[in-house]
Amino acid sequence: MTVEGKILPARAACVLAVILLAAAGCSRPEPVEQAIVIGGVTGAVSVAITDLADTEALIDQAVGSIRSSILLLDDRYPDSEIAKINRVATSVRLPVTQSTFRALDLGRHYSAATAGLFDYTLGTVQYLWGFNRAVPPIAAPTPAVLSDVLNSTGIDNVTLFDDGAIAITSPRCRIQLGRYLYAYAVDVAIVAARRQGYRGLRLSLDGAARTHGVPAPESAWTTTLSMTKPDRTIGTFTHSVNLPAVVALGLYDHTVTIAGVEYSSIIDPETGKPAEGVLFAAAAGPLASRSHALAEAAIIGGRERISRILTQSPDYELAMVEASDPATLLVTAGMEAQLRPSPAYATKLQRLERQEPGDEEP
Repeated sequence: MTVEGKILPARAACVLAVILLAAAGCSRPEPVEQAIVIGGVTGAVSVAITDLADTEALIDQAVGSIRSSILLLDDRYPDSEIAKINRVATSVRLPVTQSTFRALDLGRHYSAATAGLFDYTLGTVQYLWGFNRAVPPIAAPTPAVLSDVLNSTGIDNVTLFDDGAIAITSPRCRIQLGRYLYAYAVDVAIVAARRQGYRGLRLSLDGAARTHGVPAPESAWTTTLSMTKPDRTIGTFTHSVNLPAVVALGLYDHTVTIAGVEYSSIIDPETGKPAEGVLFAAAAGPLASRSHALAEAAIIGGRERISRILTQSPDYELAMVEASDPATLLVTAGMEAQLRPSPAYATKLQRLERQEPGDEEP
């Protein structure tokens, strides 16, 4: 994804699609939904009927919060804190805001929880593959080049100090949060709205969605899950108190074409190569940020590894579609309870079991 110019102001960023259904005679007005576009990334803010009187203020606050997170965390903006870290943190300890520190600190925990499959230090590798470049390379990077660069990557090359400063210990290590930053931005915006006393909303941004409260009494928020290649609806996920967040990632959501071959932007940190074995993964749980890390780990690691990784995240559920069997939807028990599959998968569900260490087949 490329971003032209500056992030749009909160007002201009909103594609107005608000219809207030609180007209006379309506016993139960519907929630309000407003589409948003921030820096070329699309999403939506949905407001529950309990907060209709504060619709404008709530939407403004949510969009403003997301916008602030992107300005801090998107390395493509020269003034972002991530861009500054990449420029100077190899030589000095750089103090950062609490939000940036929190995003990086959580990412460290998620890396450990996914056996290293989630890794935000692959900026240099991403560049080698042509992402965030005006023109892609004429050839894919060789295994030797990738191996050399991978020696300078890894979460361990980012040091977080107790005083809120950041340092990078490898000169070729570059932080690039990718779509993780959108999931984190959604989490931050939801927490801010909750602290302001709002009782019901749903925020979504580039595949990440999280809710607080319900849209109306005796109802629930829902999110449609889909993948881009093949272009197919997976199903409708129903948010709950225990699973307020869901993040859906498609292998080919963001790609680059080199010498006629399409490559995914999701990079395997162990090989430096784009992932290719899983077409789609969606993770649900309390936080959108951790859900993103698990979905990304599923696409990179496949069924066998994610089934073991999930044992460290008992509060999270997963759905995935493998490239070897795109007609079958793998789901954990908790995800199956919350997911109404599309007709394409209604009779093609297969249980994805969590695999405890030592449960492997002999």
